[in-house]
Amino acid sequence: MIDLVSFSSDTGESLRWQPPKNFSFLRESPLLPAQAVEAGRLASALPLVFQKDASQTSGWSMMILCGTDVGRSIMVDGDDQWVGGVIPHCARYLPFSLKEVGGNKGVVAFDKRYARHVLADADTGVSLYDDEGELHPEAQKRVNFLRQYRGRIEQTQKILKALAAANLFVPLPKELSERADLKLLGLFSIDEKKLAQLDEKIFLGLRAIGALTVVYSSLLSLYQLRKLAAGPSKKGAASGTAIQTTGDLDLEFLKDEGTIKFGPLS
Repeated sequence: MIDLVSFSSDTGESLRWQPPKNFSFLRESPLLPAQAVEAGRLASALPLVFQKDASQTSGWSMMILCGTDVGRSIMVDGDDQWVGGVIPHCARYLPFSLKEVGGNKGVVAFDKRYARHVLADADTGVSLYDDEGELHPEAQKRVNFLRQYRGRIEQTQKILKALAAANLFVPLPKELSERADLKLLGLFSIDEKKLAQLDEKIFLGLRAIGALTVVYSSLLSLYQLRKLAAGPSKKGAASGTAIQTTGDLDLEFLKDEGTIKFGPLS
């Protein structure tokens, strides 16, 4: 279970934080949340995987793979700048998250996975709330974006629920993990064989809710595991193996295909 710590102007008076000024607060995060709306854009530069997550309504999360081991991201360089090529939407709202409380309602909370370098003690940082009970302006910006983004998150959960119901998640192939020297556990990808054998009605249902963009984007993104195997990129340098694009991948040509075939990663 993901540890989400909710707060309010009543309970958060004593909380202090250090507003993120760069990407340093993500330097120890090898996995970052991704949503369906950005899947095509992310797949052009970063690997996308899936992870069981009991805190989500679908029981799953789609994640950006930013490192090979616990406690380290190779997408944040020594100057605390992002070198992943494409900046994910979550960089605009983390370390905040929405904690579902039932009745289609959610409250803003800190996601402890990303709050370690943001939450501060009594002697450092600034108050999360001012004397009038107003949220710090920088925190408010992130919370506002998160609230506006909620519909995108809910759509992603709808898609992941449908993919799970179709039994399309499969553990990330061992050979891919070994080539990228992955030490992270519990990562999943899409089962291409089951995808090719899906009942037509189920396949069309997935297409109707936009799930196929997630499916094909995640499969195509596995090419980006080469980035992890190659190690950190130099500051400002684009990966020689990543697909370079300024927009989403055009996946229309894949919609009538049953299986995507991948060659060797090296």
